[in-house]
Amino acid sequence: MAAAGNSLVLSLSLVFLSGVVHAIQRSIASGKLQRNGMLGIRTKVTMSSEEAWLAGHLAAWPWTRAGAWVGYSAAAVTAAIASWQLVSGAGSPVLLLLPGAALVVVIALVLIGTRKANVAGRAANARESED
Repeated sequence: MAAAGNSLVLSLSLVFLSGVVHAIQRSIASGKLQRNGMLGIRTKVTMSSEEAWLAGHLAAWPWTRAGAWVGYSAAAVTAAIASWQLVSGAGSPVLLLLPGAALVVVIALVLIGTRKANVAGRAANARESED
């Protein structure tokens, strides 16, 4: 039973993390969420100008979107594993490797997106200073 509970907690954590990343990125990409101190990729570069903010988030979008979908997919598989554990009464800590690995992958993809955002933000600031 404990293994199923752990799987459910990890599944919900993946859904929450993926949902937050996905919602913030969609809001920024659609122009609904402007530069702010609370949400988004808030690095020194992306916060330096509106152009850097938008360029950075657009550059990060493929990476953060991939991270969100990895999280959603792993959450679905983890929920299925938890259901199987509840029904069968079986449980193994090894089954926690998938959601744990998925959390690492989601975080890695968001960090790659942040790096891409900084590169794009610097380029946007350079273009802005040339004008």
